[in-house]
Amino acid sequence: MGPWLEPGVKPNVPTHFNVDARAAGDGDLKVNIIHDETKMDVPVRILDNEDNTYAVEVTPPLTGSYTTNLTYGGLKVPLSPKVFVSKAVDVSKIKVDGLEPTAPVNSLQQFRVILSEGIGRADLAVTITSPSGSRVKAHVIPTAEGFLVNFTPTQLGEYLLSVSFGGTPITAHPFHLQCLSGSDSKKVTASGPGLERGIVGQPAEFMIDTRGAGQGGLGVTVEGPCEAAINCRDNGDGTCNVAYLPTEIGDYSVNITFNDQHIRGSPFQAIIVPQPNLNKIKVSGIGIQPHGVIMNAGTDFTVDMSKVGGDVDAKKLVCSVFDPRGNVLPSKIVQGTNSDTFQIMYTPFEAGRHTIELLYDNVPIPGSPFVVHVKSGCDPSRCRAFGPGLERGLTNKPCHFTVETRGAGTGGSVIGH
Repeated sequence: MGPWLEPGVKPNVPTHFNVDARAAGDGDLKVNIIHDETKMDVPVRILDNEDNTYAVEVTPPLTGSYTTNLTYGGLKVPLSPKVFVSKAVDVSKIKVDGLEPTAPVNSLQQFRVILSEGIGRADLAVTITSPSGSRVKAHVIPTAEGFLVNFTPTQLGEYLLSVSFGGTPITAHPFHLQCLSGSDSKKVTASGPGLERGIVGQPAEFMIDTRGAGQGGLGVTVEGPCEAAINCRDNGDGTCNVAYLPTEIGDYSVNITFNDQHIRGSPFQAIIVPQPNLNKIKVSGIGIQPHGVIMNAGTDFTVDMSKVGGDVDAKKLVCSVFDPRGNVLPSKIVQGTNSDTFQIMYTPFEAGRHTIELLYDNVPIPGSPFVVHVKSGCDPSRCRAFGPGLERGLTNKPCHFTVETRGAGTGGSVIGH
């Protein structure tokens, strides 16, 4: 028995274990510890307590597994335990975030253990001791950044929390949490787009997080030009999703209370705008015409949403260009200087029937899908030449100008004078 035989042994750190041979009578104890990979004998120091009990001191030099062999009175002790020595953990690369110094009784508490890159993976052990000295169960959930720890304090007083990673405590002293009676509305938070803006006739959504606030009643009301229906869904983890349905445009106040006290930020002010009128969208340009687009030539078209009303969200505009075989072609949407106008560019690589789907907020724009018949060849009328060399010049001095063939297809340029 002893720390040598327990998890968390580190290289080059002295440790020990105890041997009790009182039931075996008198005899000589011999201890042989071998590093399994290198077969190296590890020096040990045996301290005889003069009562047939012994303390064995050892300092493992390497990481890896070790075999501990014991003989007593010339006879082999049946158990030859394996000990795994892991590298020392750099606790400076571990951070505990979100653990509050105080909390209401019976409130769900949650904190994160964040591991820096390169620290490796190991088991996380969380020991929570209540004011009465009993252990509190902690739920440890692995995450991409480390671990998420949940627990619920049910007693008033001071809790002690010890956190170990790979058998190494990450702090020299345990964390302290003072559990108080009552609740704290300041610890309730709300977030989501429905607290700032929304579209008339569509649910405006947000989420309320009561974790860490203690026990209490949650209240939600919405005041505005109309009476908005409210729907709340309890997620069972201290959070709930809320949606209200505004049927008139205007300014709305969203009131969120906990135990009849406004939470931080309440009342929230939300602006409800009209639904976009997709019939007012204008699509124009060569790239959307039934005929005229040329294979292997970049083309484009314009989507003008300046007259749709309401707020235009560029992220809701989606364009998909399909070639004759149904494959999706790369396309690019560029928002113009007028934020309600968009240029969409693509390049067809084969002749034939192409289809262009335009959606706004998952609703097809009038006229979508558009059918474009791509042809091979070129169209010289789409070439453009410009520059000072086409207008004036000086003898024996170079003149220059630009010839732009974008959208004209594949062909050669011949310049004569």
